[in-house]
Order: sequence, then structure tokens, then C-alpha cells
Amino acid sequence: MQDLYTAIIQELTDRGSAYVDDMCPYYISSIGCHLLNLVNQSLQFYVESGRPIDTRLHILFVAPPGFSKSFWLSQFLRGAEGILTKSGIEVLMEATLSGAGFVGTVKFGGQNDAIREMGLAEQSATAIIGVEEFAAVTNMFKTTHSSDLDTALLQALDSGFVYKRLAAGSIKFRTYLTLWSGCQPARFDLSSGLGRRFLFIEFIPNKADFRILTEARRNSKGRRSNPVQLQIIRDGVRELVAFLRQLNEVTIDPKFYDLMDKHEIIHYEEVLYERLMLGLSVMRGHFVKSGGGYRLDATLDDLALKFLEDEIVHRQAIKRGSEYSQVFTILEDTETGKASIDFVREMLLNYGNDYTQASTLIFSMIKTGLVNKSGEIISLKKPVKKK
Repeated sequence: MQDLYTAIIQELTDRGSAYVDDMCPYYISSIGCHLLNLVNQSLQFYVESGRPIDTRLHILFVAPPGFSKSFWLSQFLRGAEGILTKSGIEVLMEATLSGAGFVGTVKFGGQNDAIREMGLAEQSATAIIGVEEFAAVTNMFKTTHSSDLDTALLQALDSGFVYKRLAAGSIKFRTYLTLWSGCQPARFDLSSGLGRRFLFIEFIPNKADFRILTEARRNSKGRRSNPVQLQIIRDGVRELVAFLRQLNEVTIDPKFYDLMDKHEIIHYEEVLYERLMLGLSVMRGHFVKSGGGYRLDATLDDLALKFLEDEIVHRQAIKRGSEYSQVFTILEDTETGKASIDFVREMLLNYGNDYTQASTLIFSMIKTGLVNKSGEIISLKKPVKKK
């Protein structure tokens, strides 16, 4: 098997994209998890408590407006240049999507007849779908909406078995869809159940990131996709699916569990890290002969370790509040870790906040003791580390 991970990284690097090595591995792993799940659900070589394990890895990219959420979805899923276009995997891009649009609904018709409206999760049950702004997911995460969780949406993202009883009738189907989406920084409630369905990427850019992204945009002009490389990748995806059908076993490196114990990862979050390592191993071709077929060895090597530890950082930042990360980032960019309230408020405009939102955020952090306040100066609780 060819190393699809390296091939995809090379193609995106050649396009002049910024942060390929930091952002793309999560999406690449999710592709591997998606393919592994499609095969495993029928062949059942990877089971837990008597049932085939659902290995899908859904992604939620949390970043301010204009900072690469839609960009990465497009690179993989949109148009002739999309990495996965014509790869044998059904791919879709949606600008926005509601909960009903995702799982479907049943309504009464003119004669009180039940009219079934199929949702995307059922229509495209084996697809990887990118949603630029999934309001249903964003609102379900926010603490003010956590009591309004849509169980059907949770079912679709978790086991894939969806059951929903409505006044006009019932919805019942099975989906294998993988969801990639994005949202703006906010305070999320991860205890709601939705949090354990998603792997998070948090990107709150600092001044250096602004410069890197600006240079990358300028330098990417005239950079075309490589049709030969793209075809190799797409053919490789098809070959990988055929190869996965020869699997008879999956093993997890014991060192992985040592890492989870070291960081005291909760059992339901450990599943996400396990899938991240599985997907990376699939896409890098970590297979060995076993009996009459092959075994997938999910190995904790240096690359897997980097992204597992990076994801721990992303997830912790989300738990603390990605909205707060914006202020922390601005203060960390100063030499002293201090800045005037007016300066911080002005800098928050770069993250898509207006003055009212910026002021509310700053004074909320002062009130809750997340930053120190001395007169009109706010500062980090801990001193800034020298870079």
C-alpha cells in the first residue's frame, strides 16, 4: 500500500497552503477512519463488546471568521481540484445546514398525509460532508442551548442508528456519514454529549500567524493542483478500500494507553484519540500480513504522538472556552503579557468581534478572574514565557 498521508501532504504543500503539516493530518486521519468504518461495519474484524466499532472521526474546526475553516473543506471536497473528488468516496459541500436538513423530518401534508423529507445523513449515508456553518451543531454546543439537544443528530454522529418520532410520523435509518464542519470561537458545553462526537481543531491566530497567512495567500497565486499527483491519490484511495477488505485484525499500540493514562483522558474522550491514531495508521499504510489477510497496526510513533498531544491541547482550549483564547492570544503577543483594555478591544476586531462583543468578553474575563485588572490594564494570570 502506498503512503497516502505523505502524498496528500505533498500535494497541499505544493499548492502553497499555510499550516499544511498542522491542520491537514486531522482531515487525513478522518478519511482513513471513514474508509475503515465502511469496511468494518460489514466484515466486523474490529469489534467491542460484541459489536463492530464505529470508527468515524467527525471534525469541528473552531476559528475566527476568515481563518481557514472553509479553505480546508474546499481543498479536500470541492470541485475538480478537491483531493477526494472522483476518489470513490462520495463528497459534498454545504454552506449551511439545519438539524432537520441533516437528519430529516416528517410533516403533515394537505390532506393530513404524512410527508417524509429525507435528510442529508440518510440521502448521502456513506459520504464525507463538509458544512461551512452548521448552526444546529454550534447552537447545541452553546451552554444556553444545551437543554435543546436533538437526540437524532447525536445518534447520527455516534452509532449511526437514527430513530426519531414526530407528530406526523417516525424517522428510522442507518448512516455512515462523516461530518466536517466549522464554527466561530464561543463557550461550549462539552458535557452535553455532542462534544464526545467531535475531534476539535482550535486556531486562534496571533500576529505571526497573520503574517504567515498573508504571505501564503500571495505566494499561492499561480500554484496549480498537480493532476498526476491527484490521480495517484484518488487511485490510491480506491486501492486502499480494496485492501481494507483483506483485514482480519486491528491492534492498538499499548503505549497509546500509557499516554492516555498520563494525561488522565476520560474514557469517552479516549475513543476520539484512538480513532485519530487509527486513521493516521490507515492512511500511512501500517499493515502487516496476518493469517490469510492483513492486520492494521495502530502505532504510537513520533508523528502519531505529535498529533495526539496537539489534540489534547486543542480540546483543553475548547473546554476552557475558545472565546477566551482570543484575549489570551492577544496578551501573549505582548512582551509583558499586559495591555490596555482599549488595545485588546481594538485587536479583537481582527477576530470578527465588534466593540460591544469585545467589551462584553473582556469584562466577563475580568469578572470571572481569568485575567488581572489594574486600572485600565489587563494582564495574564501567569507570566508570558520567553519565545
